[in-house]
Amino acid sequence: MRLHSLEITAFGPFAGTETVDFDALGADGLFLLHGQTGAGKTTVLDAVAFALYGTVPGARREGKRLLSDHAATGAVPQVTLEATLGGRRIRIVRSPEFLRPKLRTAGTTKQHAKASLTWLDGRGQNLTRLNEIGDAVNGLLGMSADQFFQVVLLPQGEFAKFLRADSDERGNLLERLFDTGRFGDVEEWFAERRRELAAGLADADQAIDIMLGRVSQAAGVPEPSTDDAAPGEQAQDPLEWAARVLDGARQNRTLAQGRAVLVDAAAGRASAALAEATSALDLQRRRAIAEEQLAQYRDGEAARAARRAELADSAAAGPIADAVADLRLAATTADAATTALTAAEQALPTSAEGRRFHDALQWPPLRTDPADERAVVAEFVRAWTTDVARLQSLLGTAREADRLDAELAEQRRQRAETVAAIERTTTKQATLPETLAAVEARVARAAAAAAELPGLDERCARAQAAAESALELVRTRAVLVEAERVRDRAATARNSAWEHLLELRERRIDGMAAELAARLEPGAPCVVCGSAEHPNPAAAATSTVTKAQEDKAAAAERKCAAELERSIAAVPARQRISAPRQRPCPPALS
Repeated sequence: MRLHSLEITAFGPFAGTETVDFDALGADGLFLLHGQTGAGKTTVLDAVAFALYGTVPGARREGKRLLSDHAATGAVPQVTLEATLGGRRIRIVRSPEFLRPKLRTAGTTKQHAKASLTWLDGRGQNLTRLNEIGDAVNGLLGMSADQFFQVVLLPQGEFAKFLRADSDERGNLLERLFDTGRFGDVEEWFAERRRELAAGLADADQAIDIMLGRVSQAAGVPEPSTDDAAPGEQAQDPLEWAARVLDGARQNRTLAQGRAVLVDAAAGRASAALAEATSALDLQRRRAIAEEQLAQYRDGEAARAARRAELADSAAAGPIADAVADLRLAATTADAATTALTAAEQALPTSAEGRRFHDALQWPPLRTDPADERAVVAEFVRAWTTDVARLQSLLGTAREADRLDAELAEQRRQRAETVAAIERTTTKQATLPETLAAVEARVARAAAAAAELPGLDERCARAQAAAESALELVRTRAVLVEAERVRDRAATARNSAWEHLLELRERRIDGMAAELAARLEPGAPCVVCGSAEHPNPAAAATSTVTKAQEDKAAAAERKCAAELERSIAAVPARQRISAPRQRPCPPALS
């Protein structure tokens, strides 16, 4: 934050208008605000605080009466501050709430507080609402009014109260001034953290006890007891006890593995002996079965002899069995023929030709020469063969008739399609005059468009020129944005150089005693005290600033200021260039 100027009107003890030029005061580095009691030193600081936040620090905030008692009737209290906050230069004008005389009647009326914020760098919209101005100042400074009064402007009355207070009151006052409540919060957090860690430690101890019990139960070893430790001796560590139990378990496992190897070898030998005994037992069982089967075979010798004799008798009766089989086959064939004859007798009378053939035969047949019947059958067969030949020729004719019927149906379908095509052609022929008229109209419109083409080319040229101008405007505005960025960077660099110069001047003032001591000569009087003896001259510190360093920083600050002026002057020129030019718009195409 850097203050440039302050104007106070009818504010506090100032009845008229007073102006403070902080740039002129700070041109040589630091400056001192001094004066007699009641001269208005605190009021100047209150005016700065009021311009920024709309309130004043300390107990004067509660009074809410900032209008000067010495001001003329009808005077309006007002504070105007120009400052650079967060790299942006602004002007804030504020008027507090006060009572003014009524215009037409006696008495007073309340005049509400007003304020305005103007961005002197030309960026952003100016503000007139109190809450918006407060938010903007808070954002630029990064602190609220209370924080500003604690860090930048320590209230004068609060400090006097601090000097007269006892220890408890001083503690409370310091806690309120410097917001030390957060340290109490940190202390409370540490206490809460300690309680949480203690509870976690207790839970861990309980978990260790449970685990020790499980290990003891699984290993069959008693748990370590803290009561058995002698006075002055440390109780046994559960981890060491668990390590010893683990080592014992590992040794027992090694021994058990050795015994298991021996047991496995004995089991292998026992398995081999068992297999051998099982094989011998199986052979003995098979031998017993074979002996039993041999005894049964010997016992059935008589039955087998009887069966062999019966088999020989059956072989001797073989020709008789063949004759019986032929007889049975002939009987079966006769039965089948009889069945077929019966079926034929039943089927013949069902048709006229069958009845004629049945009547021509003698049935039942007479015991005469069979040749007569065969002649009758042959005659019927010849007649039937002739009929079959005639029917086959008729079948070919019927198939040809079917083919001709199919062709006739196809010809009729083609005839219907041809009639439909003729009708469509006729309809299309009827619409040809309209189509020709439409084509002629399109040709006429094309000719008219060709006649308008030169005018359209001119419009296109004007539109192209307008587009190029728009592109040039975009490029110029980009240059304007870059010029504004250069201006902002120059402003930041100038503020940094100015702050660096002020810091060097402050450090030089702090080391001015060493600089004067460096000019002392033995026997020459001191320019400060006039003494010719110099028993203990001040020594230069490592951070002492010389006149050359200060001049160099001042030159750098002037260079940055000149660059800032050039960049500020370049912005309006770019703004004029980037201003939109009025061009005639091309007429709309019909």
